[in-house]
Amino acid sequence: MKRTLLLLGLCLILAIAASAQKLPKPTQLAAILSPEQQKALSIGTGLHDAKKFKEAIAIYDAILKESPDATVALYEKALSQYASGDLKAAMDTAYAGAKYKCEELAMFYSIIANCLDDVGKSNEAIGIYRQAESIFKGDVGMKPHLSSVYFNLGITYMRLKKPAEAKTEFKNSIEANPLYPSPHYMLSRVFASTNFKFPSVLAASRFVPMGFNTERGHDAARVITAAFRPPTKDAKGNITINLDINSLSLGSSKEEGDFGSLEVLAGISGVSKTDKEDQRTTSEVFADSIRTFTDFLIKEKKLRKTFVGTYYIPYFEEMNRLGYIEAFAYVVSALNGDRTAEAWLSANKEKVNEYIAWGRSYTPSEKKK
Repeated sequence: MKRTLLLLGLCLILAIAASAQKLPKPTQLAAILSPEQQKALSIGTGLHDAKKFKEAIAIYDAILKESPDATVALYEKALSQYASGDLKAAMDTAYAGAKYKCEELAMFYSIIANCLDDVGKSNEAIGIYRQAESIFKGDVGMKPHLSSVYFNLGITYMRLKKPAEAKTEFKNSIEANPLYPSPHYMLSRVFASTNFKFPSVLAASRFVPMGFNTERGHDAARVITAAFRPPTKDAKGNITINLDINSLSLGSSKEEGDFGSLEVLAGISGVSKTDKEDQRTTSEVFADSIRTFTDFLIKEKKLRKTFVGTYYIPYFEEMNRLGYIEAFAYVVSALNGDRTAEAWLSANKEKVNEYIAWGRSYTPSEKKK
């Protein structure tokens, strides 16, 4: 029995590998679904969500019989085939879709690469993404697709436990499309996993308005607040300042810029200067720390030539100029469940909505790049 399963698994790998081929040049035009076909597609996606993949595929096939160039139906069919475990069929359908210059193009490439990755052909999967990169690169209109390719390549490297390579691809994704939320979130995670504390904070800060009130938004908020742990005071009044030794080290942390001074600043920024300040709420202490952090950050010229200096420091600089620092700080505190911050948000809804709308549409200017 074990031998039979092994042979079946080997046959599957060989079949997937044989299906892998050079990506076609996307030259064909996609067809737009009719209202009736759109309704059918919605039924199909509902069946997919209910894990009734065979029934969903039958609906997509009916649409494609009427309209063979309906790339959205091709994509949904490939997705259902992939979810059902029919990797070879999913690859074949995705290759058929890859002939079209369409909105789903990058997703077709992703399905092909995922099929290869799932059978242990990670190098071949990377090769698919590199082919896609060569197809999209140089075409301004394809930058959103290129950004998706880089992002999925970064995810592949994460699976391979290659954080340095993943970090490079997430940065490439952001450079191609700064408004794509996911690479900011994943870059923050990679930074955090490799002891780049404040680069992680900056990437997470950029993601907060993009992922507001989502699970990932809450994760990003936790990354930020963890970096600004206020000093603790014992029964005798002695103050202990929390510092991260990894951030203070002179080793790998300088690869993204030297944040040692910011580590010290974050450690002491919550220290109260007067008895009156001792009455501050945790959200007020955090907001004061963020103001101090921002003032220091935008004056730190040495960081301007780094990636974070190009994509994240100007973000803080503009956020400060527009008067959104306080809204940002209280949003982060509220995402961490701080009730006093939630009260502030309720009392300042207009400002908060302005900040979130701005944060979701902000891109670094060419001048700042």
